[in-house]
Amino acid sequence: MKLLVDKTKFLKAWNMAERSAGQRSTISVLSGVKCEASGDGVSLKATDLKTSINCLADGVEVLSEGSAIFPVKNIGGFFTKRGRASCRGRVEV
Repeated sequence: MKLLVDKTKFLKAWNMAERSAGQRSTISVLSGVKCEASGDGVSLKATDLKTSINCLADGVEVLSEGSAIFPVKNIGGFFTKRGRASCRGRVEV
């Protein structure tokens, strides 16, 4: 999966998905966000088994399709530690 990401736009969708993930779950997959990249765009999915969310992320250009589950703490921290400035970056998983 290869993506070209506009941080500001992507972070809005990521934050919504992050809030639905079970951050204190003993089941590791529930403390992550599933990112699916396809020709239609990028879909972010998360659940805590009580609520779930599936949202399309704006500001993402899909260079190569794929999917992965990202830990909420790692990715959320990565984007927020970069400051408030808008930037674009290439992500390859």
